[in-house]
Amino acid sequence: MVARSQTIRWGRLPDDGATAVEYALMVGLVALTIVGAVTVFGQAVLSLFQSAVTKWPG
Repeated sequence: MVARSQTIRWGRLPDDGATAVEYALMVGLVALTIVGAVTVFGQAVLSLFQSAVTKWPG
């Protein structure tokens, strides 16, 4: 493991954790996945619930 003083002396900062850019990319990917799933399966789920409601007695 490189000591912090050596890392700073060499002009590099430690790259240990995720940055805000990486978190933003992950959030964007999750949001895109959700939008895609709703687009693909949304109409099928809607028709499933509508058919269940019409078959409900009463």
